[in-house]
Amino acid sequence: MCVIRVANNLKTINKFIPNTLLVILQKYYQYILNLLRD
Repeated sequence: MCVIRVANNLKTINKFIPNTLLVILQKYYQYILNLLRD
């Protein structure tokens, strides 16, 4: 029961997190590139 619940939570988290992570990483990627250029 617990394992199934955790697995379901991981599924929903895996659906949600990559989108936000990609957006954040893209913003910081540009930011870091700009810092490295200066």
